[in-house]
Amino acid sequence: MITLAASAIFIGSLLAVIRMDVIRLGPPTYSLPADALEVSVRAWRLPDGDPLYDYYSLMIWVNETVGDAELQPFSIDVSVNLSEGEIFAPWRPQAGDHHSTSSMVIKPEEVTLLLPRGVVSTRTSEGYEALYWSVQGERFLRSDPIFDETTNFYIGVIRVTEDTVLSADVEVELTWYYASLLQAYPVVSRSVQVAHQQA
Repeated sequence: MITLAASAIFIGSLLAVIRMDVIRLGPPTYSLPADALEVSVRAWRLPDGDPLYDYYSLMIWVNETVGDAELQPFSIDVSVNLSEGEIFAPWRPQAGDHHSTSSMVIKPEEVTLLLPRGVVSTRTSEGYEALYWSVQGERFLRSDPIFDETTNFYIGVIRVTEDTVLSADVEVELTWYYASLLQAYPVVSRSVQVAHQQA
């Protein structure tokens, strides 16, 4: 009886140590292929009757092409910085804990957004010329990849002065985790910057 109790305590302690990443069962690092992270940006001019301003929406596509079942995207940081203009809601994904990926159609563009799962936090700069997203797949005792191959980020309304070129600098940093039934931990990250301009 004592042996059984001691074995149970030992196994429980070992699993806790593995779960807290004190012992890592997978690789310490990973060599990503050159095209592991692809980012593209598109903007649409919105109809308006405002003689002082032009309005746009902006969408970001993020594609990961690693294709390794044990190496999954678990964390992403996305920033959009305007050289001139202001960012207004709605934007997607919204802040909160999203337990599954989801999709929605954006009108009038008729484009389908693929939104990530995980804990999403957002913030804007004081002058609303920048927007930041952070999505985390690891929280408490739950660990989930934040998307499968492709995900999107979307800003519903950007306002710029009439006849001004929309200029947006987009930066995406994606972190892949080694993920197994017993643990998930960060292995490698990559950043991509895209400068988008549209008249």
